[in-house]
Amino acid sequence: MRNSKSISGAVSGGWNEILSRIPRSPRALRRRGQECLAAGNISQANRLADRLAKIDPWRGTHLRGEILLHEQPYQDHTDFWAKAAARFPEDADLVRKTIHAALKAGKAEIAEAGLRTLMDGRRTRAHDSNFIVGLANIYSSRADGTKIRPLVRRYMRSLRGKPDYTIAGVRLSRIIFAFFPRKRTDAADGDAHNAQFLTMLERSAVRENPKSILRRVIALERELATRAPPALFDTDISKAQCRKFIVLVRDSLANGRNFSFIRVGDGESSCLVYEPSLSDFAQADTGERERLWWGAELGASDRARISRQISSAIWNADCLGVPTVARILRDVRLSEDDELGASRVGRGLRSILYTFENAERFDSREPKLRQFTSCHLHQDLARWDLYPELFEASREVVLISCHPGLAEVVRQRFGVRVVGDIVVPPRFASIPLLRQRPQPSRFLPEIVEEVAEQLGELPRNRLVLVGAGYLGKWLVEQARMRGGVALDLGSILDQWVGVSTRSYLDLAPN
Repeated sequence: MRNSKSISGAVSGGWNEILSRIPRSPRALRRRGQECLAAGNISQANRLADRLAKIDPWRGTHLRGEILLHEQPYQDHTDFWAKAAARFPEDADLVRKTIHAALKAGKAEIAEAGLRTLMDGRRTRAHDSNFIVGLANIYSSRADGTKIRPLVRRYMRSLRGKPDYTIAGVRLSRIIFAFFPRKRTDAADGDAHNAQFLTMLERSAVRENPKSILRRVIALERELATRAPPALFDTDISKAQCRKFIVLVRDSLANGRNFSFIRVGDGESSCLVYEPSLSDFAQADTGERERLWWGAELGASDRARISRQISSAIWNADCLGVPTVARILRDVRLSEDDELGASRVGRGLRSILYTFENAERFDSREPKLRQFTSCHLHQDLARWDLYPELFEASREVVLISCHPGLAEVVRQRFGVRVVGDIVVPPRFASIPLLRQRPQPSRFLPEIVEEVAEQLGELPRNRLVLVGAGYLGKWLVEQARMRGGVALDLGSILDQWVGVSTRSYLDLAPN
């Protein structure tokens, strides 16, 4: 009898375990569907979504949308979310997903309608300011900047009386400085904007941790401006500052002086030093970046060699683009106790901040020999439509990019002669975005020395435009050493061939 009871109990326990795994409530069904999705079991997630739609259409719609985004991450899903928002008009989250999808696709009118829905119902919040930034980028790209001020005013009115009002004001400060100037200031005097920003920040409901990060960025901007004036950190709101950079390029070409401009973004933290409090994440973050860039992690010796190459290129640059307040505002969560330590991108930004706060420990050149600007200068030149002016300085250019058709685009768009066009393998994570989707047998780390050899004497006294990611920084340095004026333009080269590889928070989509 004892054995019979044991067997019976075991069978009963087994069935109970099996039954416990079967979701019964709509919430549990959705959670299980999300788990299947995370594990890559799409077919099971679809079956759960079908089942969920019958008993809870609202949760079923959300799960179906999550599956769609997983299966087709680069497609336009505006119609799906718009229909869902119309079906469940009380769900502001569905309206936000519609706006987000519309901005990714460049559908300003649909995004405007969604924002009106939120604003009219006073359902806006501080984080919706990202939608304002996205629309402002679209308006600017269409030379329709007159729409920006009414949009900002209406959005801010919808937040009046809420703590989110001052937080949104901080997030939109760059747009406010550009389109609501209190008084005319010298475009080269970025500290006037810094002072205004700090006043806004201290009076706001922004949490203390993001306030602390933003104060550090302002302090660093001021320090770098003192070391190597003039610093051009306001290129996103000052056309004049962008033109000062173009003067640097022109003077270098006119005087036969080699020159390199390198942008230091979160990815470049792979060759920099993490803050002690974040150092435990450094190796894993570097590995994750390498998988995104090249599909696999590098071996220890290759990683160390490339790290030395990129670090040397950065410290030898004549002009460095670094993350400014505008860049940090894009990523830091102002309503939370965010220290930019919870994500790989945030930790990368913190690493750059730490590196340049302690530049004397890492810099092999005299700081006074180098100038500083924004790491988004390449996008700001496009925002102000200043690339034609840049190309007036050189009628012959050399290109390094992953786009076989870039040379013809540059010839037609800017009327310059392309004397060298070196095509490199694309970033692994960008392949699905490209119109021509190559399957490279080798990625850039394996052939970068060959690419440098292809440059030969082409760069001498010529403008060299490079868009090759992390290793592109070293190629910029190689072009400079060969007598060129080499610019790290990154995603702008993608933009010229009609490929959107950046968020609508940076650039208007094509």
